[in-house]
Amino acid sequence: MKGRKPDSKAVRRNPKPSPQTELIAEPSAMPPALQKPDAVLANPTMSQCWDLVVGDGYQYSAADIPQLEMLCYSYAVYRQCMNNTLTPDGRVITKIGRITDEGTVDPATAKAHPDIKTAREAMATYRTLADELGVSPLARQKMGLLEAVTHSTQADLVRKTEELFTRFKGRLSAPN
Repeated sequence: MKGRKPDSKAVRRNPKPSPQTELIAEPSAMPPALQKPDAVLANPTMSQCWDLVVGDGYQYSAADIPQLEMLCYSYAVYRQCMNNTLTPDGRVITKIGRITDEGTVDPATAKAHPDIKTAREAMATYRTLADELGVSPLARQKMGLLEAVTHSTQADLVRKTEELFTRFKGRLSAPN
């Protein structure tokens, strides 16, 4: 080993937890799994979305259920609009209007398919709720960065407070 020996009284900034101090969560300490709301159970698409997004529900609390229900509803609206705009041969219907004898849409009566606008709104709602709930990978990454910044700020605040108390130790008149 090169260099000087480590000081046994030195204060370590980021001590690694020893195996004895490591906290292990017991199964009884885990919160109960979230139950699907009745409205979600009634709709197979919403139920499928709940299973994919929420899973066992341990990462969410009961307070998140209304937002999770809205997320599943937005997904169901999107899927219904998507099914309404797809033809059996896989084409997407973007315009609707009176059908001519040749089987095409009459350009004089053609207008944008209303389900496309509805699907776009449902996607925007889903995306917003997914970001708030941490469902998307980007949202989870942002939440992790925010948590890291919070912990870093808290550590800096403690360190700066300790430095101030050390600097003004003899001049403070208040008791410890």
